Amino acid sequence: MAAVRARAAAPPYRVEDQHYQFKSLPAFAVLAVPGGARPLQTAKAVWYVISIALVVALLALSPSLLPDRRRPAWLLVTA
Repeated sequence: MAAVRARAAAPPYRVEDQHYQFKSLPAFAVLAVPGGARPLQTAKAVWYVISIALVVALLALSPSLLPDRRRPAWLLVTA
């Protein structure tokens, strides 16, 4: 909904949003405009795939950030 408002140059926060009113930054709404142009189910699927890919990237890169690794990388990632 925020992406639709950003595309229409409408105010990002409305009283009708209730407790969702200030959940994200207005700049995120601008970044989400391409996803807001897609059908809801497609946007959800793309968001899910991107989220899973980022978790995999985080797990793959995190062992390399350790200064003195004493365990194998696969064990650290699994744990």
